[in-house]
Amino acid sequence: NAYLSLPFLLEVQPSGVSKGKALQEVAQLLKIPREAIIAFGDGNNDVEMIQFAGTGVAVENATPQLKSVADHIVPSNNEEGPAQFLRKTFNLH
Repeated sequence: NAYLSLPFLLEVQPSGVSKGKALQEVAQLLKIPREAIIAFGDGNNDVEMIQFAGTGVAVENATPQLKSVADHIVPSNNEEGPAQFLRKTFNLH
């Protein structure tokens, strides 16, 4: 499998290997339901992970493909978008 995770970064992985598959394996090992998982991403190599997670979050500077499958889009990682999402979701101040 080959992914343009960013416009200038090509990643090549063996067939069947992905962040989504890895997240699924870890969730099964730890007995964590999908619904309890939040995943954040910015590149096309994150698509399967975002789709597997109960809540898939793309940062604003993510690729259009990733944004199209995310449940939420937050400010960029440079603006601490993931931290803002977690603070709001878990009512942290």
